[in-house]
Amino acid sequence: MNPTPDTEGKKERTKEVLDARFEFRLSKAEKQLIAEKAKLAGLKPNEFVRRAALGIEVKERMPADLRRFVGGVANNLNQLTRLANSGKLNAASGADLGFIAKALMKFIQS
Repeated sequence: MNPTPDTEGKKERTKEVLDARFEFRLSKAEKQLIAEKAKLAGLKPNEFVRRAALGIEVKERMPADLRRFVGGVANNLNQLTRLANSGKLNAASGADLGFIAKALMKFIQS
């Protein structure tokens, strides 16, 4: 019997060594703008500039208030799912699901 290695069928992730430096000048306003955009994306400024220069799409992270709201909704849905799986979900709880879905859509659209 041949044992299979743990990595079989999985992509091997290797971290690229960033050992070269590239320096350039920019205005204070440009530096501030890059820092703000990097923060919104959850990146350090150097990683933000590197990705942008290489044509890698840089997306803004989900705003903190939306993350909290979605986390709360996910928690409520998880609790309702547990109730449904245990047979304890009643019609009133089902109506709660509709309310939660509508509230989430309203928040996202605002």
